[in-house]
Amino acid sequence: MIGKYVCVFTASGDLEASSLISFLESMEIPALKSQESAGLALGFNIGQLGTVDILVPVAFADRALDVLTRMEDGEYAADDDKESGTDKE
Repeated sequence: MIGKYVCVFTASGDLEASSLISFLESMEIPALKSQESAGLALGFNIGQLGTVDILVPVAFADRALDVLTRMEDGEYAADDDKESGTDKE
């Protein structure tokens, strides 16, 4: 991927970042992650060294932010989660 990227979300650790990247890619939004190399090497998932930035090409930034906002609002929750009134996190 060539071009300029912008951070659309800062995740707490690699697991959350990888999940969000997979979700964005399923929506046909290219994404990658960026983490401080010391945090990555030491396996931190909390604190400053544990944060992982989710980056998307500038052209996809608005769409990615919209999708992430809808996700946080529960729009993409499984139907059984919506019916029971509980959201899995």
